[in-house]
Amino acid sequence: MADFDVAMISDLRFPGGTSTAIASEIKALSSAGYRICLVPYATSFLSKKRMFHPVISRAIQDGLAELVAPGTTVFARLACLHHPAAFQTLPAEPLGVSFDKAVLVVHHPPVDADGVSQYDVSGIEEVIRSAFNARVPWAPVGPQVRQAFARVAKPPLLTAENWVNTIDANEYRGVRPGPIGGQLIVGRHSRPDPLKWPDDASTMRDAYPVAPDIPVRLMGFQPGVIKGLDQLPENWSVTPFGSQSARAFLNSIDIFSYFHSRSWTEAFGRSILEAMASGLVCLLPRSFEPLFGDATIYCQENEVASIARRLAREPDTYGRFR
Repeated sequence: MADFDVAMISDLRFPGGTSTAIASEIKALSSAGYRICLVPYATSFLSKKRMFHPVISRAIQDGLAELVAPGTTVFARLACLHHPAAFQTLPAEPLGVSFDKAVLVVHHPPVDADGVSQYDVSGIEEVIRSAFNARVPWAPVGPQVRQAFARVAKPPLLTAENWVNTIDANEYRGVRPGPIGGQLIVGRHSRPDPLKWPDDASTMRDAYPVAPDIPVRLMGFQPGVIKGLDQLPENWSVTPFGSQSARAFLNSIDIFSYFHSRSWTEAFGRSILEAMASGLVCLLPRSFEPLFGDATIYCQENEVASIARRLAREPDTYGRFR
């Protein structure tokens, strides 16, 4: 039986923040001297042709974690099951994983902001109990996910503390001492999903000001994502999602303005954490305050332009939030 300190169990093909969070944890644990294995658990809703997320593949190639082959029996002191949606059905073959302790890291809330169910909590608990012969506590990645369980008829056992994302700030910190130029550049990156952006054209123009004195850079936004915004404002520079690394993009802007659909509940906001690590000032809705405290500026979309102009006039204020 192969022996490990930590077993990461999930669908290693997840796009976006889940795989990035797993890779970041692998790096942190490996740097601390822990031995880690990765146990693939294929979901039913991702295409069979989808490959492992590149950041996961890189961690394996770099020797930070060992990929467990099917049928291998392993023991881990801690098993980290990542994302409830990965465990909606039993695996095709039994997993030979045993452990001292386990936790299910909840990267997505059980209901959205409109109260619509995102997955079957009781069904997932039963799958995990059958697959691992254990009742595993659920660890929300942030306060908004934890709060969402209050709207579930039969909530699972939750951990006492949230399982917040980890990040190596040295990977994101830029070399510039302050703003890039005389005009502060407002920006944001997200995939072109309508839920990840404001609900309507007017709110979008507020959050990412249409103003000649405020340059705006967006990576991932596409014309047509928001109804009525087929024509891009002249002060916006828009590039495809993934056209450059998050680090490179963040080092090309000064202010990270993050506003999304009212129907979306942001589980954590890893891109915000990356922006903070890059030395940017972040402008966020008040819903993020329980998570980020006094590390950022909270406002409404229609306040972004005035705050950006004030930060440009007051370098000391800008520097205080970097």
